[in-house]
Amino acid sequence: MMTSAISFSVMTLACLTFALGKSSYYPDKPTGSPLIVIHRVLKAAFVKRHLQHAREPNDYYLNDSGGLLLLPDIGIIRWLDKAALLETSESLSAEEQEQNGRLFPVRDVQRVKQLLALLPMWTALPIHGLVLATGTTFFVVQSESLDPDPVLSINVLFLLQGFVTVIVTYVHDFFVSGWIKKLPMHHVRPIWIQKLLKHRVGLVRIAIGIACSIICCMVSMLVETRRLNLIKTRGDAEPFPMSTVWLVPQFFLRGLVEGLVADGLADFYNIHVDESLEHYESPFNESAIGVGKFLSAALVLTLSGSWFHDTLNTSHLDKYYMLLGILSSVNLCFYLLVMYAHAWKALHANGSPDPEVST
Repeated sequence: MMTSAISFSVMTLACLTFALGKSSYYPDKPTGSPLIVIHRVLKAAFVKRHLQHAREPNDYYLNDSGGLLLLPDIGIIRWLDKAALLETSESLSAEEQEQNGRLFPVRDVQRVKQLLALLPMWTALPIHGLVLATGTTFFVVQSESLDPDPVLSINVLFLLQGFVTVIVTYVHDFFVSGWIKKLPMHHVRPIWIQKLLKHRVGLVRIAIGIACSIICCMVSMLVETRRLNLIKTRGDAEPFPMSTVWLVPQFFLRGLVEGLVADGLADFYNIHVDESLEHYESPFNESAIGVGKFLSAALVLTLSGSWFHDTLNTSHLDKYYMLLGILSSVNLCFYLLVMYAHAWKALHANGSPDPEVST
């Protein structure tokens, strides 16, 4: 009771202190969320979908770039260009069309197209989310079925995973980025690989992370297979002849996967979107990964009764890990196609290779 009274008093005092300082605050006028602009651009382009594409750069509203094709030039989303298309048949001025939500500057349209261009990349993330979900679920259940090590408890294993996730960024920047800068690009062929190495390092980092997720699934499957074989031959004898030390490789690999993919996604996102959308990197990327974590629960429920039973010893977690490894392998192939498409498009974005890349 006394603790509740003290907590209430402290919170009341904090609220009063905040209220007393109101006169010294400097409120900013709301500028509107970029997410609202995305919705409005999509709506305006849909409303004007029947119009013909622009024939001259001046057909666009506030076209500072002076180009006829609004970048990124991707065929499937080119219809968004019509949100910046001036309607000459309308009696309203350009400013009035903008106020009515039927017209947007070229910069706003390009900002939306830059974001939507990342959708192919995000489609490769749900499977990655499936693998990450195992670390906070089945890895923990596995540890409970093994003989606890006096040093390597589950908390220590999670600390190891987190340490690897953090340190991989520094290791990558020191070794990989430094090595690429020293690489004689005139020896690298074809040219799109030069572009990929020099300006799309984040894409390569994600590919390595997805490849590591395959290894993580395979290692986890082997550990679980050994554990199940011991259960069949020795039963639940105490102490169990496997300790939590066997889980070190899969926790290490999961931390490696998370660090490589997360940092690679952040780099790739920040390179391709407008500065006004940089603050949304974490929500967008985490949402795409979160789809996979949601699918993990659905997949487990689907396999309940066949691979998953009341206890881990009667389940087939090894088969589940094998399934994740297969899905990750297919996902890696799909991602490599996406990576190639981005690198190839970047190479020919201006009709010629990047001047900084040797030809």
